[in-house]
Amino acid sequence: MNKWHVFIVGLLVAPTCVLAARYKVAEDAEDEGRVLTIIDRGHRISAPMTEPDQEGFGQAKVSPDGQTVGWIAETGNCCTSYPLPTVLVLYRHGKVVLRVPMAPPIFGWAFGPRPGEVVTQQQYPHGQEYFTFTRLRITDGRKLAEYRCNQDDPDPEPRPPWSRVVDKPCPDYMPPPPDGPEPAATGMPAE
Repeated sequence: MNKWHVFIVGLLVAPTCVLAARYKVAEDAEDEGRVLTIIDRGHRISAPMTEPDQEGFGQAKVSPDGQTVGWIAETGNCCTSYPLPTVLVLYRHGKVVLRVPMAPPIFGWAFGPRPGEVVTQQQYPHGQEYFTFTRLRITDGRKLAEYRCNQDDPDPEPRPPWSRVVDKPCPDYMPPPPDGPEPAATGMPAE
């Protein structure tokens, strides 16, 4: 093999070495979401707690290129007996590169359809279903787009393609109840 063949093979192999996946997420069923273990080039490290009232981690994902890990910080709150998924955290090169607190809570998220973007799906934990899908830029957390859908809208605008990376459909339409109050359930026969 002459030196040109070696050079060409080197050009073909080098990019795959540089772009090899850096991160993996270790699944541990025993920790119940209180600890998130990131595997960085074979070394196990614990993801940092980023919020003062953080109780755990949820929805951990690795970017398609393997260079970024993201998760949702689950934080305590006043009105539920369980923590809520309230802060999107992105981690790259051994440090947190983005924290995005969001309300309502984040019940779904994914790396975006384009590199450098993420998409979140937020909703309230109880009551009527009102969903907000938000597309964010990773470098600074800037909102790039937003789409809302809810169960009160009989004819919603079509859902944009970028929002479909979060695999959660919009809620089905629920027509309003008929006029008049519902009869109280008393256990007594109606007169």
